[in-house]
Amino acid sequence: TVNVVEEEKEIVMTIDKQNNWKNVYIYAWDYAGAKIFGEWPGTLVEGNTVTFPKEYYKAEVNYILNDGTSLLKTVDLKATLSDNFSVVLPADNTPGRFIVYNCPDWGKYLYIYNNKDNTISLGSWGGASLSTHDVYAYKYCDISAFIDKDFNFILNGDGHKTKDLWTYGNDGWVKKDGCHYYTYII
Repeated sequence: TVNVVEEEKEIVMTIDKQNNWKNVYIYAWDYAGAKIFGEWPGTLVEGNTVTFPKEYYKAEVNYILNDGTSLLKTVDLKATLSDNFSVVLPADNTPGRFIVYNCPDWGKYLYIYNNKDNTISLGSWGGASLSTHDVYAYKYCDISAFIDKDFNFILNGDGHKTKDLWTYGNDGWVKKDGCHYYTYII
């Protein structure tokens, strides 16, 4: 019989960066919790490739791509490192979205109930259901009818709610990113 010894090899991940992040970091860990690229936020990705060390060949690893903060990041991703692979970081500036970063598990609805003129609302109490983005770590809902308006809102669900929040004025609780979408950071 002939024993075939398979040599470990480095695995290269190529990042197709279609978003507007200035920097991309990779934070990764293995099944034992070893941090492959150091503490959060991980290692800055130079160019568009990341090389996993050869000792992780054929290992399953978890990783998060982030912009160096705790806000802009992907969900936990997994890969079995047997071949080089690519990851797409899609742009996400969908017009008419209200985006909630660091949304608690109980945050399930966005209730918009008036504006300065008391002329708008987003349904009855609880409001619009928040969806979880399948790549990025945030929740969102469509508010395209209100995108150029200032309004009050409450994030709520499972018997919890935020205080009365608003978008207008310099002391508003959200950031309006151009005419595309609003972001609220908890």
